[in-house]
Amino acid sequence: MRPVRVTLTAAGVSAPIILDHYRAPFSVGIAVTRTGVAAVGYSVEVTYDDVFSNVAPTTWFELPGFPAGTTTAEDGSLSSPVTAVRLKVTAITSPDTLTITVIQAGMPGA
Repeated sequence: MRPVRVTLTAAGVSAPIILDHYRAPFSVGIAVTRTGVAAVGYSVEVTYDDVFSNVAPTTWFELPGFPAGTTTAEDGSLSSPVTAVRLKVTAITSPDTLTITVIQAGMPGA
């Protein structure tokens, strides 16, 4: 998949970035970068649920390893399948921004 980038400038959650949980091996890189100098609060969340389902609410789990705004860039990876990832911003000061970049390894349709 091509890199997917989502930027937030206010507190809230990004749209889910959908992953191909059938791809084997499952390998996803995640980076969060910020602009500005103020302290920010954020987390990266993953789900195992079908985010397109209207039957039950989606349960999100905080991904450990992102220390929530202590540096200008953090990265991590996933090797166990999940269906989607998103950025959750709890505190940010204008004009700062937080950007999540997600890339999944493998050939399309493989």
